[in-house]
Amino acid sequence: MFVRISSMLLRLFFLINLVLGIIFWTNAAPKQVHDLQLINLHMLVGILFVVALWIVSAAQGLKGGSLGLVVGAFAVGLGLAIIGLIQKGTGITPVIATLHILFFLGAMGLGEASAARYKKLTTAPAVAK
Repeated sequence: MFVRISSMLLRLFFLINLVLGIIFWTNAAPKQVHDLQLINLHMLVGILFVVALWIVSAAQGLKGGSLGLVVGAFAVGLGLAIIGLIQKGTGITPVIATLHILFFLGAMGLGEASAARYKKLTTAPAVAK
């Protein structure tokens, strides 16, 4: 149940940060948006996204799933956070923003793969008669 909730939260955090990221990248946000600390919200949701990714990935690994998926999810989640911090320090440059988006999409893919693997490992096979 905990993994299923983490998987659902992963999708929710993905959607929230995708919308916020597009707003920031396109400079569509008015000055009031930055005054409301939405960049900090984006970072907080990003941290929660990475934690949910790691939970789902670790759970499938602990159930006998792929160790490579666990290591990959950990590395991509850490890379995503590091690139995000670099981006905050240097501003939104096209190269860093593109890397951030690619890591973000890759992390979501690894999260979905981990959730599917976990479901496959914990679902009892149907008994044929």
